[in-house]
Amino acid sequence: MREKLGFTLIELVFYLAIASIILLSVGSLFRTMSELRLKNQVIITVEEEGRQAMDYILKSIRSATSVSSPIPNNNSPSLTLNINGVINIFDISTNRLRLTEGASQPIFITSDKTTVSDLTFQNLANTSTKDNIGVQFTLTYINNTSRPEYNYAKIFNGASGRR
Repeated sequence: MREKLGFTLIELVFYLAIASIILLSVGSLFRTMSELRLKNQVIITVEEEGRQAMDYILKSIRSATSVSSPIPNNNSPSLTLNINGVINIFDISTNRLRLTEGASQPIFITSDKTTVSDLTFQNLANTSTKDNIGVQFTLTYINNTSRPEYNYAKIFNGASGRR
């Protein structure tokens, strides 16, 4: 009697089930890795933009010869500095952090990938000391999709005094 070579139907179904499980596991792994990569890119974007914006504002405060707004012991949603005779104004326009230097066109300090909210400048000095300005704002990544990996916001805080 001759043996038949080949697979039975049960063996074939069993092998297909194992192959399907392996493929689904690998696909799920790649999907998870892709979501983590996207989330990390969003976090890096917010962190870098927020840090750069804060550093720029604090450097400008240190370089200022005077602060017009906010006055000592007050808060303001904008900051007006005099830097070597040029008025510099930091504020929010279209949910982006904006700088206007003198009569020149305003420039945006943050990109259109993020929104700035809750911008507050606080002059922590009393009337007899040099201005010490506290800065706080929230930077949020714009999520144009319903994907949760694009949801990220961070509150940035800093303070600097005039030299």
